[in-house]
Amino acid sequence: MNITKLVKYARASKKYTQVPKFPAVERDIAVIVDEKVEVGQIEKIVTKKAKKLLESIQLFDIYRNEKLGENKKSVAYSLIFRDKNKTLSDEEINHIMESIISELEKTLGASLRK
Repeated sequence: MNITKLVKYARASKKYTQVPKFPAVERDIAVIVDEKVEVGQIEKIVTKKAKKLLESIQLFDIYRNEKLGENKKSVAYSLIFRDKNKTLSDEEINHIMESIISELEKTLGASLRK
């Protein structure tokens, strides 16, 4: 192994971020959508509606079963919210989740999986 060549591609500067002062809030959401709906469409709506409070969105399940309906699938995400300036209340998170669900229903014809 040629260390000289490896060092050439190494990053010399490191970027650090401050440890968050306020706690994160994690919520899961599962929606039933048409098979043709792409997960990117769902993620775009979630990101738009959550605005700057969405710290991360992680797809964790795609489920298909005839009980969901013909040409339907269930898509589930884990969402993490955090405000840099304060602790988020349940009321604030519930409002965001309602907004996300409403937009998914309106735009993609999604329904909340219960």
